[in-house]
Amino acid sequence: MKKDGQPKRIDSIVFLVNDLRKSTDFYKDILKLSLKLKSPTWAEFVVDGVHIGLHQKTMEQSVQIEQQECYSVSIQFEVENLDDHVEFLQLHGIELVGGIRESKFGRYAFFTDPDGHILGLREYRRTPAESF
Repeated sequence: MKKDGQPKRIDSIVFLVNDLRKSTDFYKDILKLSLKLKSPTWAEFVVDGVHIGLHQKTMEQSVQIEQQECYSVSIQFEVENLDDHVEFLQLHGIELVGGIRESKFGRYAFFTDPDGHILGLREYRRTPAESF
């Protein structure tokens, strides 16, 4: 971990959306962002190196959001060593939401700030450009 514990950069902002097609059209046609990736449950745009992800909300997530058990928006930071950052958070009494998770792109962990906003840390297995 860097001596000051600072993440490398903002990696992504992820929105859980009610209607993926409608939201994708908004970001593409109204904001004129270039669509980088599209699947039945995910759309992704990149602006100045920051990934803006749209994830189709499930019925279960809708209920969890209403009960404040799930995020609707998260900001995720790229870090070089996730384990070091998680250890630093835990030393300061900050608990992870759901533990460390694995994906084909790397490892990530979520936690909340003092107001309950969801933040994430992501350690890539390879560079973001190589992940797609």
